[in-house]
Amino acid sequence: MFGMLAERLQASLRRLRGTALDPFGRTAERRMERRLIAAFFNTAQFAAAYVVAERAAEKARPDRRICLRAMARIIRGYELWDRFDHHAARESMQRGAHELEQYLTLSRDA
Repeated sequence: MFGMLAERLQASLRRLRGTALDPFGRTAERRMERRLIAAFFNTAQFAAAYVVAERAAEKARPDRRICLRAMARIIRGYELWDRFDHHAARESMQRGAHELEQYLTLSRDA
């Protein structure tokens, strides 16, 4: 009986995930993810930074998700550049930069 009630409550709270009402959106874990992205990127560990950015985007609020995904594309471009796939790197960086510009434009207008 209690288990079913707990499952229902958990399922209904799942809809809050990624919204401003998400109780876990500002936790130490989320702050740590953002720090890890910067730490990995600044030490040229682009593959790790990309993975953390993608995972953070999956958990983020919709408005931040756009920004994190754009950053992940730019980071992916750096990783591809390091692997000498310059054409794919350029495309990934340009796409990420374009998405980031759109995000910033929308943020200013809001």
